[in-house]
Amino acid sequence: MAIQTVTGPIDPEALGVTLMHEHTLCDLWAAGGQTTYTGILDDEELQAEELARYREAGGNAVVDVTTGGAGRNPAGMRRLAEATGLQIIMGAGWYRERVYPREIYELSTNQLADQIIREFADGADGTGVKPGIIGELGTERFHITPAEERVFRAGARAQRATGAAITTHTTHFGELALEQVALLHEEGVPSERIIVGHVGERRDIRLEQAIAATGAYVQVDHVGWPSSAGMQEEHQRVRTVANLVRAGHLDQLLISMDICRTTLLHWHGGHGYDYLLREFVPLLHAEGLTEAEVRTILVENPRRVLDF
Repeated sequence: MAIQTVTGPIDPEALGVTLMHEHTLCDLWAAGGQTTYTGILDDEELQAEELARYREAGGNAVVDVTTGGAGRNPAGMRRLAEATGLQIIMGAGWYRERVYPREIYELSTNQLADQIIREFADGADGTGVKPGIIGELGTERFHITPAEERVFRAGARAQRATGAAITTHTTHFGELALEQVALLHEEGVPSERIIVGHVGERRDIRLEQAIAATGAYVQVDHVGWPSSAGMQEEHQRVRTVANLVRAGHLDQLLISMDICRTTLLHWHGGHGYDYLLREFVPLLHAEGLTEAEVRTILVENPRRVLDF
């Protein structure tokens, strides 16, 4: 068993503090719906500086869930890992329907699954860089479309072949989360291999508890995002994490920041990748979480779910 990083496999014990849902290099302009250039992270030197601050704060690893349609850059991720000394884990698959390539509509579910499986065996885009997780695989609102279902089933079949975990994108803070889990279960994906993303931004934890009841991981991954973006105030996000721990879901809880815009970087006046460790963790302690509980969320849970 090992954790696959962009520079090669590592022993799970070598994985320290981990951000489970981030973007180091991406192009959300290409993903559509962008009216400014803030969604383009393509300055590798700047990204290396920003990520170095996270490492200096005690960070060890970053899961980059940039997938097909959102500007994934395997060779660039490897260069960032080498420049910073961080363990970077790369995602595989396709992001969301608004940016699906033609192959999603032209290939069968099994052919799409085979593409993901080949990346795990041989590397992506001729670089030799291998993914360590499947996703983020996304749904939009209201219902899972036929194309989204094909991608999720392909990801599930690749999961069954490789053993890697699947991480998802939900729109509107968990909408269709339970439907995602049910679809993956239908394909035989074990609950402990499923991470449901973009939750924890509602006034209570009823949805998160329902997700946890399926056995899947609950990921609160908008730490640091402002309420002006439709998110919770930070103090409420802290309470959400603490309430999930108090409700007995410590071993299913992951947290991250989903940095995918220049405005979230230090250079552009944002909080940077180090914010979660420097600012959010002290808030968790103030809310009553222990050092051991925080370590479980940031180290033990990522180590378990990324090992395959």
